[in-house]
Amino acid sequence: MKNAAVIGAAVITAAFFVWTFCRRAANLSLRAVFNPMISWPSTFSLISTPKVQTMTDTQLTRSFTLTVRYAETDAQGVVHHANYLIWFEEGRSELLRQLGCYYSDLEREGYFVIVAQATVDYRAPSFYEDRITVATTFKKGKGRLLEFSYQATNQDDVLVAEGRTRHLVLDAERHLVSLPDRYLQLLSGEGS
Repeated sequence: MKNAAVIGAAVITAAFFVWTFCRRAANLSLRAVFNPMISWPSTFSLISTPKVQTMTDTQLTRSFTLTVRYAETDAQGVVHHANYLIWFEEGRSELLRQLGCYYSDLEREGYFVIVAQATVDYRAPSFYEDRITVATTFKKGKGRLLEFSYQATNQDDVLVAEGRTRHLVLDAERHLVSLPDRYLQLLSGEGS
């Protein structure tokens, strides 16, 4: 019985490696299988995949690119859904850094920005070693409320996820406070 389990595990592992090799060698991917926006005939042709619609509003948008790590995937090699929120958080932090503002600066001044609401819409799967670009947009800021939106696209410009977060600003005693105008102006692009 013990030998059967060992043999079974070896067969499954070998099958996975063969599948991975064949998939990469034939340049076929689960992206096409899982992406409902790509029709089956175009999956195996040279027709390009749909491009993401860029954010066209006038709000401030900044991007950064990451490579999907093995630890971010599940047993099927697909990125676990919770990782998108982590990437969105990094996008928010990166937007602030690119503006010359850091969360640590806000906290030193007694302002704490907490997540009050987060939504993610998953559009297509991401896989190990995909290059994901996260575009973060500051949508609005009204005193104590901040809102950001996100679009994550892969190296083929396919939209894999989009989302939104709303944040509240607290002081050190955890009371709601307004973020100073200088930060709101920086986020709206007036201070950059």
